[in-house]
Amino acid sequence: MYSGCLYNSMLMYDRRTGGISLEDRHHGNSRRIAMLSLLVVPMVLFSLLTCVPVMDAKEPGTSIPPNPPVSVTGYGKEYYCRISWMPPVWSDENPAASYRIYRSNDPDDPLLYDEIPGSELVYEDHNVSGRQSYYYWVSAVNEWGGSDLSGTGELFPKTLPDPVTKISFIPGQGEIVITWTTSLYTGNAGKLKSEVQRASKIDRFQTLFSTEVGANTTYNCTDPAPEIGVTYFYRVLISNDLGYSENGSVIEVVLDGPPSSVINLQATPSLKEIYLRWDPPANDGGSKVQGYVIKRSKERGSLQEIARLDAYTTEWVDRDPLSPGSNYYYVAAYNEYGEGEERRAVSDIESGYDDEQISFLILFLVLMLIPGGIVGVIAYNIDQRRGKEDDPDLMNVEEYLSREESE
Repeated sequence: MYSGCLYNSMLMYDRRTGGISLEDRHHGNSRRIAMLSLLVVPMVLFSLLTCVPVMDAKEPGTSIPPNPPVSVTGYGKEYYCRISWMPPVWSDENPAASYRIYRSNDPDDPLLYDEIPGSELVYEDHNVSGRQSYYYWVSAVNEWGGSDLSGTGELFPKTLPDPVTKISFIPGQGEIVITWTTSLYTGNAGKLKSEVQRASKIDRFQTLFSTEVGANTTYNCTDPAPEIGVTYFYRVLISNDLGYSENGSVIEVVLDGPPSSVINLQATPSLKEIYLRWDPPANDGGSKVQGYVIKRSKERGSLQEIARLDAYTTEWVDRDPLSPGSNYYYVAAYNEYGEGEERRAVSDIESGYDDEQISFLILFLVLMLIPGGIVGVIAYNIDQRRGKEDDPDLMNVEEYLSREESE
């Protein structure tokens, strides 16, 4: 028998009968009161156990929010971000009615951004800027609320890179050095490349130089063979796996220097003279042509300057050419930067007689013709006389005429 004291009474439990009695000890007498049968005790204990809920145990079928989504991943794609996930644990018995998408540029400040049906497990965000990074979180939601957040980490959308921030040039002796600086933003789409392109007024842009580059870095390249005095246009393009950036800045460059060669140089020979003629150069080298230099030599001889003309004279006569053999003439235009490329012409003196030789020849012919003419006249007269003597008719006529004169 077990007993317990309650004020002046004692609660008694009889193991034999399974009853409970209350004994009044104050009055010295014992009263037993049968209160419960032996079958009541297990029922009380069972009721106590089933009325205490097990907290934080999200078992299937309970009226609580779903578990968080699992395997949440994200990727920066071409001009958008893409995230995906798997359904929560026990989703068959406690499914998500929808998913809430949270987005922020701060990893510690998720902001509600969108909500999609529970049947979708992929979300694409096209409202992004390539120059920012993004953080995403996903929460499973049902009628009892939303789950904890599951995040993706930092995502970078892929876009085209920014154009170069600076481009300049340095003219050199027969070359042009192009310098440029890449932007800080690369587009997050693979390796960054740089191309230097050149064009003229008559040619399209062509690539001169290409290399891999980094962000916010200065580079340079040299155009080794630009033509002096020609206007060139240079631009630098930046590209990644998605393509080229905008054209960016285009610079105009003219490399000053000596003029180009003269055009259509001709050498025309005559008796003891050679006539030279040419047209001005097509390119003045960025500076006005000041004049022309004429040089001459034999085939294997050294050059000798024989004339220097002003810019308006484009012809000249060599009145004392070298003979015999060919004369080699070199004509070049010059400006403040020096002489341009020489143009060559070759000519021989025409074969023939000079003035003295022609005068002598005429005199010789005259002297030869005069005696011959006299001899011819004499011979003609002799022939005439012989003819008259042999012709009787002519004799009769002469006799008749002589008689008429005498009469």
